[in-house]
Amino acid sequence: MKFLFDKIKTKKGGKKLKNKTKINTKKKINIKSKKNNKKKVKKNKTPKKVLFKNLNEPVYYEKTLETNLEKDTSKKPKLVLIYAEWCSHCQAMKPNWDEMKSGLLNDNIYNTNDIIEIESNEQEEELPKINHLVTNGPKINVNGYPTMGKIVEGGFKQYIGGRTTVDLLNWAKAN
Repeated sequence: MKFLFDKIKTKKGGKKLKNKTKINTKKKINIKSKKNNKKKVKKNKTPKKVLFKNLNEPVYYEKTLETNLEKDTSKKPKLVLIYAEWCSHCQAMKPNWDEMKSGLLNDNIYNTNDIIEIESNEQEEELPKINHLVTNGPKINVNGYPTMGKIVEGGFKQYIGGRTTVDLLNWAKAN
């Protein structure tokens, strides 16, 4: 009796072997659901150490925005920077942003939870977490990099001014 999956073993070129040995080509197929193939990603919830140029002591902050925003109950404005590492405009502006940030932290005007930085690779995941802070007006929309703004009284006000350290400090201090 022949089965559909049985084949006659042949040499190269399609010539049949003399003893006509049959090879069973039936294979077991394992069907796995897509749910089982997904890898679970563990988020690192340990505080991360950050050193700033003007600070002698390290500042610790938690990596995830979600935990920082849940703990925060202050009515202070939130400074938001959405940037891309590959963007030349972001690369030119980032040192000025870092100097502004360290100045604000040194003067205790803002704390680490009030200054939010999102890299473009994390944008899809992190942007909805801060958009829940925007209750008045349109949500944060990224049309280009860098996108900077301030969340004040539930509204997002995009920054379109200069990118020097002094300009950024004046903008951050103004309410």
